[in-house]
Amino acid sequence: MQNRGRQRLRLHGDVEATVPPGVPGFGSPTTSVAFDKLIEAGIRSEMDLLVTSEDYIMANTDLDRLTIDRMRMLVAKRNSCPSLSAVEALAAEKKTRKLLTSGCPGIDVLLGHGLKSGDIVEFAGPPSTGKSQLAFFATVAALATRPTGTVLFVDSCGSFSPDRLQHMFSESDRFTRHRESMTPSGLFSRLRCVECFDSFEFIGILYSLQHLLAAKESDFFKNLMLIVIDSIGALLSPVVGDGRGQAVVETVGRMLKMISVVHGAPIMTVNYAVTNFSRKNELSRPKQKPALGHAWAEVPTTTLFFSKPTSATREELDEAVAAAEVGRARGDGAAGLKSGNGTGSVRVSTYTNQRGVDIQVKTRKVEVLRSPDEKLKGAWRYLYLGQGEVISFEEEDQ
Repeated sequence: MQNRGRQRLRLHGDVEATVPPGVPGFGSPTTSVAFDKLIEAGIRSEMDLLVTSEDYIMANTDLDRLTIDRMRMLVAKRNSCPSLSAVEALAAEKKTRKLLTSGCPGIDVLLGHGLKSGDIVEFAGPPSTGKSQLAFFATVAALATRPTGTVLFVDSCGSFSPDRLQHMFSESDRFTRHRESMTPSGLFSRLRCVECFDSFEFIGILYSLQHLLAAKESDFFKNLMLIVIDSIGALLSPVVGDGRGQAVVETVGRMLKMISVVHGAPIMTVNYAVTNFSRKNELSRPKQKPALGHAWAEVPTTTLFFSKPTSATREELDEAVAAAEVGRARGDGAAGLKSGNGTGSVRVSTYTNQRGVDIQVKTRKVEVLRSPDEKLKGAWRYLYLGQGEVISFEEEDQ
């Protein structure tokens, strides 16, 4: 069987990483007749082998059940991690467990003081509620606060915008001090983006990423401190509901957890919301919940749900703005936030930055749906979104 070349993972054009040559998708070289038969049956990757039913494989090849089980064990063994004692695992976790800021003190509170290794954080909610904007802002904050750290951004919906990230770094009050010692070109040289629009391609990227992180052959992967996926909903929703959907979602979840825990890089995902007709709020309207169903629901360690404030929260918003003014007087960071006009989702306030420029900001509400800390469940903060600026205060009147 001919070697069809190396699998490649391109990271925003300037890094090309490879996994060992051999049968496409199966990693190590092999001339096994059994693998040839799998490929002829359309099973072209390790993921296909793991999630395709044995009945389908047996019906489309002359392989017996024992051979299929042995091949699956071979694949699982090749991708397994070495076992560690409890003492070794604890020492490794302490060594890698570092806090990353989201760039917003209020959001850090909801995250349990920031992003930690082992975390898989989900930003879920309807469109235009600030999920991607906060993910961009957290990306810039990570790069600015860790001078040697790197960030990998997986773009599955065409949302990645270098200009938008640079505008945040150049305009936000959050990065005033960092602009004195960093240039945009230097900052974003430590950011790589890979485009991916297919769930099975995404699994291949995760396999490659595991190899790259384990090999540590480049400074980028040695110093990887954050992985952002915008959006996990766009990647996995096409397979949810079909025959292999649950297996695919569960496989992605296991791989994400392994990457975050073993290699110490927290993972931030963006997800959309679906209507939950089984539960209704006090106004008898169906509540919303994160998409992707039960298979995905157990994957995030923390889920923050984003929403547009309703007219019923107008008084709360005024109180929050008043609290922000108090915080500014204490020197908590905001140059100035003034209550504005409008109701409901069009609620707009004015933020006067440290340069004296007025910025119109829209208000969103962020609530903790899932957290390792039971005390944080149900906690919330307001998020203020403007051009180049994202603001959330550490203290909020609740």
